[in-house]
Amino acid sequence: KPQISHAMTISRRSSKQDDAGLLNRRNDQDVSPVNRGNIIVRHSARPFAGEAAPGCARYLRPLTANLARPKENVPPRPLKNVKASQSRHRLFFSSLCTAVIFLILFFERQDRGLHRTHRSIRVDGSISNDAMPSRCRTLSALSPSQLGRMESLNLKSCNLTSIPASIGHASELRHLEVSDNPRLTTLPPELERCSSLSVLFSSSNPGIQSMPPVLGRMASLTRLGWRSGSLETLEAESMPPNLVHLILTANRISEIDDARVFERMRHVRKLMLSHNRIKSLSAVGVGAMKDLELIRLGGNDLESIPEGLWSLPKLAWVTLSGNPRLEVEPSSQRGKAAPVIQPLDLVSVEDQVENKAYLGQGASGTVIARKWNGKDVAIKIIHGVTSDGRAEDELKAYEALGVGGMDHRVVGCVGLLDGTRARSENGGDTHWRGRKGVVMDRLPPGMVDLALPPTIEEVTVDRWWNSKIEHNSLDAGGSSPDEVDSKWNGVARPPFSSTFVLFALRDLVAALLYLHKTIGLIHGDIYGHNIKVNPLTGHLYLLDLGASWATNGSQP
Repeated sequence: KPQISHAMTISRRSSKQDDAGLLNRRNDQDVSPVNRGNIIVRHSARPFAGEAAPGCARYLRPLTANLARPKENVPPRPLKNVKASQSRHRLFFSSLCTAVIFLILFFERQDRGLHRTHRSIRVDGSISNDAMPSRCRTLSALSPSQLGRMESLNLKSCNLTSIPASIGHASELRHLEVSDNPRLTTLPPELERCSSLSVLFSSSNPGIQSMPPVLGRMASLTRLGWRSGSLETLEAESMPPNLVHLILTANRISEIDDARVFERMRHVRKLMLSHNRIKSLSAVGVGAMKDLELIRLGGNDLESIPEGLWSLPKLAWVTLSGNPRLEVEPSSQRGKAAPVIQPLDLVSVEDQVENKAYLGQGASGTVIARKWNGKDVAIKIIHGVTSDGRAEDELKAYEALGVGGMDHRVVGCVGLLDGTRARSENGGDTHWRGRKGVVMDRLPPGMVDLALPPTIEEVTVDRWWNSKIEHNSLDAGGSSPDEVDSKWNGVARPPFSSTFVLFALRDLVAALLYLHKTIGLIHGDIYGHNIKVNPLTGHLYLLDLGASWATNGSQP
């Protein structure tokens, strides 16, 4: 193996020459290299290039003499040491290359992540400016080009007093959330330049008392959520012209008598007006909403129902509960009365069933499992106010239904839960205090949701399970309910057979006939996600009376 050498060219200098002559001399004759131990010194007559100061040679001469002096008793480096040195060099350069590659990939990933952040920027958590100043100042922090790449912006709970005019640069913005900003008083006119904006949520903003005029100029806006606000009137000029889903639940609207407002809402398919102060609606305006499929009017003060409402061609879901002037008591005497159940009488089953205590949740409440009198039951803890209606109206509906519903394909009422007198002794049930709900029969095992509820995108259309396997008739058998249930939940659902459809329709008609004719209730929310079905047979049960209202045969 060759020894590691250091080649160095040194100019031969004559001690008889002065410094200036040495530096100006040029002689191209080379001589043989001289081996000085492990250092090869090549003598050359070529002087240093360029003009150097005369005093340089006197400093170079000692160095030249030192290098030219023979070194005595310098043994050659062992081969093992040479290999170790080479190995360390390779390891060093390999580590250096790895570090460089890592830094390149890291900064490239950071750049891609920055672009993703520009496209979807979420602001949540506390309204403290110290806790998240950068998140809540996104519009002022980003450049116009960066804002132009955003598709979603969430400024919820940012304690905003105004929205910066720079939002006008967000031309690709599709989803905007500005809810829970109580000091916000309006929306900026620059919002009109967000020509792609289709979804806007501005709930829980009590500082805005009227619909901002800029919304009336936004043709791209199709879904508007303005829940729990301070809106008192609706001006036609401020209504977006192409809405299909409008949520105005829990505001202060007292009347909508201007037919021009309904003209601006002519494309609306889902209209949520529950829990306002509405006394009247324009009959002419309501009759012009030919695309309306669902309307919620619960918890208002309506004096009458507009005549044009019942003639709308696509209307399928109506809620009118909680209007004192329209209220009709259901026929509670026709069903078997349900007892009042105290929370202390309920036994926890969290360790006794596979699905623990939680059974599900809907718009009007949460359902948990318990035992009562040795029987498996389901308890629905009812929320105070929902977009469908009030808790007290739902309790009245279940009280009227009584305990005989299961025989008529309606999830019945075993009893009414009264948590107002919850006790702490011997039971530790203080978490029930003030809570009200319904104790219902547990469904047979193997029952599944017929469909999933619609989102704001589907508006009123249920989301049906996608079939991802070839036809496999339910009538063929060979699968247990648990196996079918595991397949049905989003993985694969066989097509409905004719037998399945026949049984499902027969049971649904029986449930509606019992509610309408016997109890005097309109369900108001017949959806696939409010139906539990046996996937093997098609037999089903109708549930959730949160949107129901009493007719007692006096109304359509």
